[in-house]
Amino acid sequence: MKKTGMIISLLLAVIMLFTTAIGAFSAVITYIRGDADGDGDVSSIDVAVILRKLNDMPLPYIYVRAADINGDGLDITDATYIQRYLVEMPNPYHIGTTVKFDEYELPIVYK
Repeated sequence: MKKTGMIISLLLAVIMLFTTAIGAFSAVITYIRGDADGDGDVSSIDVAVILRKLNDMPLPYIYVRAADINGDGLDITDATYIQRYLVEMPNPYHIGTTVKFDEYELPIVYK
């Protein structure tokens, strides 16, 4: 009986350890809408990163969630919206603002 109690205690400790670790990864994550390269600034480089991705050209990484301005998938309109933002045209998608979400997204890394 003592062995069974120790095994149950060990299993509960392991379960608590894993649930704590999983909880740490479910923290609220933020990004800047339009910041495709993840450098903390929306610039023409972000437009270039999107265009390289759309043309299947090599690039080190891209933050797709930040690059997808209107939420309909990454396409040329996302690059166009960022260009419009850079020349200070109307910004209906709030490019340049910080967005919070509950799911962590790793950047897509290319070799």
